Amino acid sequence: TIHMRGPLPPAEGTWASCVRLLDPKTENTIELLELADNEAAVSVATCVFHSRGGESFVIVGTAKGMTQHPRTHQGCFVH
Repeated sequence: TIHMRGPLPPAEGTWASCVRLLDPKTENTIELLELADNEAAVSVATCVFHSRGGESFVIVGTAKGMTQHPRTHQGCFVH
């Protein structure tokens, strides 16, 4: 069992997210991206780019300054 915790939000009403890619065999971290500036990871998908020789990428959608009720944000990004 892997016990990991991402970054803690700096203040109430703010977000802290990270994207961690793990090797499933060794349980080692391959890549770690900590999102800053009140940015929250909200979606994830894999995508194959045939122009890159069939290489697979992990794509993460984020929102900055997001609130749930009412649903608002200050911008959206793709990493």
